[in-house]
Amino acid sequence: MSDDYRGNDVLKLLDRLEEYIEHRPGLMNQAHFVDKDTFFTLTHKIRASLPDEVRQARKVQSDQERIIGDAREEASRIIEDARNQAALLVSQNDIVRQAAERAQALIAQAEQDAARIRAEADAYMREKKRAADDYERDVRRGADDYASEVLDGLHVFVGRILATIERGQARLEEQRTEEAEREDEEQ
Repeated sequence: MSDDYRGNDVLKLLDRLEEYIEHRPGLMNQAHFVDKDTFFTLTHKIRASLPDEVRQARKVQSDQERIIGDAREEASRIIEDARNQAALLVSQNDIVRQAAERAQALIAQAEQDAARIRAEADAYMREKKRAADDYERDVRRGADDYASEVLDGLHVFVGRILATIERGQARLEEQRTEEAEREDEEQ
């Protein structure tokens, strides 16, 4: 396996872990030192749990964009209503001056409200995006830590197996040497 993982895609890391186990038949399949069904069941459970969390983070971001869009639409509607109301008031002959002043005040108030709503929506979006990013980073870090623990455990386990194999080979060689010496003595 190459070391091109940059920590930004847990699902790719899980794929690589599965490929690593799947393509090591002489190491694990034939000796049955690792229960592949259990291993793949666990990785599939991890994979199944991640999309829900990622979807939640994406849903928060989508909700933020919807809220900002709604706020902008509401602000535009408020401004348009104010202008329409101002136009109606101005068109009335007996209160033209008062209507114009009131219309300007409504427009100014609407613009202030719109600016406030936009600022609040932008602040809310930034906060929620930061929270979603933090949550996603924590989930990714947890998955990375788990994958690292599994690989560390496999490394130790495989090391023990190799040591056992080497001891077995050494013992077989000793037995062959002893047999050869006995045969030489008998001749």
